[in-house]
Amino acid sequence: MRMGLFTMFARLADPPAPATGAWRVRTGDGHEGVVLMEGGRVCWANHSLSGRLTDEIERRYGVDHAAIEQVVRSCRETHKPFGAALVEEGWITNDQLTSALREHTCRSILSLVKAGVYQCEWVPHQGSGYSPETTISLTQTVSSCVAMIKGMGAEGLETSLEELLAGEAAGLL
Repeated sequence: MRMGLFTMFARLADPPAPATGAWRVRTGDGHEGVVLMEGGRVCWANHSLSGRLTDEIERRYGVDHAAIEQVVRSCRETHKPFGAALVEEGWITNDQLTSALREHTCRSILSLVKAGVYQCEWVPHQGSGYSPETTISLTQTVSSCVAMIKGMGAEGLETSLEELLAGEAAGLL
């Protein structure tokens, strides 16, 4: 059965305990993607048709391609998280990393849904490795994805929802 955006999020919201691992996502066009989670929070998502996070960091923040490739090689050797290494080495700030991860994650999830999600399989991981400040709740992920579809920031979506609910949601969103 093909999953729409909200059906997919309902599936993502129910990872087996301890909620740390990856949802391996298969699409109708034969591609695969992944949504990594830690403690029930979204760390990162990827789909081959959504572009590379490294390319996005290079484009958004002007980090030299050779520098990014060196960080990637170093991370493979040391098993250090890529984003943490970029921040520690001063290539980007933690806020920039969080923003790039959120945007890339939403683009990847939307790309998966457009390709036709047919299966989400849970693959548990043994340990942790993502900084809590760079992970996002499932609610934040849903809001960011819907905001991206609508062409607005997540804050703009929250304002629009409050206006739509006309005072009934005052202080709730």
